[in-house]
Amino acid sequence: MQQFDALRNSMLLENGLAAEFFAAFARWEFALKDSGYFVPNREDAVADWDRLANELGIHFLPNRTKEVADAVEFLMKVPPNKQVIEDGRINLVPRPRPATEPQLLSLIHYVRRMRNNLFHGGKDFSTLAFVERDKTLLKHGLIILAECLVLAEEHSRALYDSFFEN
Repeated sequence: MQQFDALRNSMLLENGLAAEFFAAFARWEFALKDSGYFVPNREDAVADWDRLANELGIHFLPNRTKEVADAVEFLMKVPPNKQVIEDGRINLVPRPRPATEPQLLSLIHYVRRMRNNLFHGGKDFSTLAFVERDKTLLKHGLIILAECLVLAEEHSRALYDSFFEN
C-alpha cells in the first residue's frame, strides 16, 4: 500500500530486522505456552517469560561467545527505554532493571520491552540516531533470544521441541 511506503522503507524494515525480531519473539511466545510456561491462575494465556529466565538463568554464561558478551554488555549499559505517560504525554524514558536482579531476567525484560516498544509505537523513525540505536537493540535482542534457545536445548528439551513444532 502506497500509504505505508515511508514506513516500509525505514531503516528497521528495509533489511527485515523488525520482521525477524517479531517472528522470533512470536515463536518464543508459542513455544513457552505450548510447553507449559504460562502464568498460572490467569484466564488469559500469558507466556511466563520470568519462569524461563529464572530456570535458564542458572545456566546462562554471559561470556559464552563474543556475540553474547557484546549483547549483554550493550543491553545492560544502554537498555531500551520504557514508554510511559508523563504529564499527560507519551514519553520514552530510561528504566534500568534493579542491579540485584538476575542478569538473564533483566535481559528478558529488556527483550520484552523492545517488543512492546516496536509493537505499540515506541519507535521514532525521524532521526538516524534513533534508527541506528533501534537496529542495535533489535540485533542484540535476537542474540539473547537465540542464546535462550541454546540453553533450552540443553536444559529444557520440551520447550526446545515446542519451538520447532510446525
